Amino acid sequence: MLNINEVRLLGRLADDPTFGQTPAGRDFMRVRVITSRSYRDQNDQWQEVTVGHNVVTFDKYRIKHGRDRLRKGMLVYVEGENNESRREVDGKTVYNRGVLVPMGGKLHSLERSEANERDESQSGESSRGAASGSKAKGKGKVPDGPPIDGRNPIDQHDYEDEIPF
Repeated sequence: MLNINEVRLLGRLADDPTFGQTPAGRDFMRVRVITSRSYRDQNDQWQEVTVGHNVVTFDKYRIKHGRDRLRKGMLVYVEGENNESRREVDGKTVYNRGVLVPMGGKLHSLERSEANERDESQSGESSRGAASGSKAKGKGKVPDGPPIDGRNPIDQHDYEDEIPF
């Protein structure tokens, strides 16, 4: 039997990204992506349904990208998987559901941010001076590549913390 667990979202960020560390010391980034759809109801009136999605990633490239470029209100594209975490709170089990962007998943801004425009204008000035160009050229640029350490934090053998949705 074939199982597929894939989520694709195109929406806007509800807030600026939040960053943290699990008790085991792994860095993560959390964002809330808002999507909406419109439809006509029984009375032929247009209705809009808005849904918020909790999205978490442990990928160091995506975290760097989030720090440098993602801001509230930006249009983003997310590819990940549905995931659920549970923890004990006051003796009760609390379940949290969200979207996990694994290593190699996608979490991209589809808009230009002020940081991107500043970086490009600085790199344009880099041809004038070699000393200032070397600093400005690489600043804020995050390649879309493989994970840094090559490990998937969701691998059952390697990951023991709950996912911080």
